[in-house]
Formats: sequence, structure tokens, C-alpha cells
Amino acid sequence: MGKEHKRKGKYFFFHRASLIAILMLSFGCTTTWIHQGTWEMEMQLNKAEELAFRGNFEDAFRRDEEIVKLFPHTTPGDRAIFHMGLILAHPDNPKQDYGKSLKCFKKILKNFPESPLKINAEICAYTITQVIRDYRTIKRLRKRIGSLKTQIKGYTETINILKGQLEKIKEIDIITEEKKRVRSSGD
Repeated sequence: MGKEHKRKGKYFFFHRASLIAILMLSFGCTTTWIHQGTWEMEMQLNKAEELAFRGNFEDAFRRDEEIVKLFPHTTPGDRAIFHMGLILAHPDNPKQDYGKSLKCFKKILKNFPESPLKINAEICAYTITQVIRDYRTIKRLRKRIGSLKTQIKGYTETINILKGQLEKIKEIDIITEEKKRVRSSGD
């Protein structure tokens, strides 16, 4: 009986060791796959940045969107969203959209609170908020300028009319003065 017990124990430890080995290999492969996937996404991010640098904003934005789909709440998703925000705010981008850019930076603050890009996202969000506010102020002031120009035009027309009337009054005064002189010399 003692011999059978030892054999069962050997198999028990063998199965346990095999299970641990399989688990370690699985986690090792998963970790390697995750690192390889992350590395590939880093390459995609670099390519997107290069495309944006060359002025190809659409392709760069599309690449960033693909990365965000794969990593919606982890790095490098935060970098891709940050890059999308920069692309949308870029002055040379024909599809520039400060509102969407602001949403990207706010998304980083909300979905990636531990991201190293958090401070940069806060600064960009604040700056774009100020730009949007300033654009609204400029738009309102341009409207006001338009109405003031209309008023000035109206006042200029009134001034010209009044100048014409003043000239007529002066002519009448001159004629009246001449008549008075003629009467007073004839008397």
C-alpha cells in the first residue's frame, strides 16, 4: 500500500507542476503578445505623427482612431486621443475643429486620469477653451462693428444733407444781406 500512495503523490506533484508550467507559458506568451501589440501601436503612433507633420491630417487622424479602438482606456490610446486633439486644432488642417479638439482633451482627462499626458491635456483644454471664447468675442465684435458702420453711414448721409441745407441757408443769408444793403443805399 505504501508504494501506491507514493506513486499517486508523484503524479499529483507532476500534474501540479505541469499546470504551473502551462500557466507560466500562457502568461508569458500573453505578456509578449501585449508588449508586441503595444510596440506595434507605438510604431503606428509614430507613423501618424509623421503623417501629420507632412500635412496629411486625414490619414494621421484615421491611424489614431484605429489605435483608440484597440486601446480605448489604456496606453497608447491616450497618446492617440491627444494626437487627434492636436490634429483637430492644427491651424493648417482644413478640417480644423476646436470643439472636437476640446472633446479629445477632455476625454483624456476623464478616461485616463493616470496618464502622463494629463497635464498637457489640461493645458490644451484650457487654451482651446480660451480660443473658442475669444473667437466668440471676435464674432460678436465684428457684428457690432457692422452695425456701427451702418450707423456711421447713416450719420454721414445726414451730415451731408445738413451741409447742403447749411449752404442754402448761407446763400439765403447772403441774398438777404445784399437786399438790405441795396435798400439802405437806396433810401
